[in-house]
Amino acid sequence: MARAQDILLRATRYDIVMQGFGGAGETIDTPDQVGPAVKRAFSAGVLHDLGKLILVSHDPQLFRQAITQAAAGQRSQCEVEQELFGTDHTEAGAWLAAIWGLPNSVVEAIALHHRPVKFLTEGFSALTAVHVANVLEGCRCLPQGLAAAPHKADADYLQGLGVSERWPEWIDCAAELAA
Repeated sequence: MARAQDILLRATRYDIVMQGFGGAGETIDTPDQVGPAVKRAFSAGVLHDLGKLILVSHDPQLFRQAITQAAAGQRSQCEVEQELFGTDHTEAGAWLAAIWGLPNSVVEAIALHHRPVKFLTEGFSALTAVHVANVLEGCRCLPQGLAAAPHKADADYLQGLGVSERWPEWIDCAAELAA
């Protein structure tokens, strides 16, 4: 998770988020230059796996089993978590974020970062930023590396937003950050 947070933290500087929110070409040097939408995207990125903390604190052994089963099989970690816990980290994290009174855009990004196509609002959002950064982070360790990112993301969602052609730019940014 730390690497995904790093990507999100630096995303504002490297225009991933700003271009999505209509600020193409702007560079952010200080926190006071960041608008509320970008702040919510950053907050969602930091908190997107909050539910994992809930699940692991509930039953560390069972959570370890979920990770092991997901890594060994053909199912996602969310699917295994659903089977073992009756919920998954996206639902648990969104539930807690809602109880805390966080903005809806943050709650939605936490809830849907693995399933963004279920998002009802159109346009680049905190969810979009978190989904892209999460996919990029997940692909870093794959044999095909960041090049696998467009195939691991929710293509229908990103194409519906009209941002799927931005993958080369996002991959270059992530590669620069990883260097």
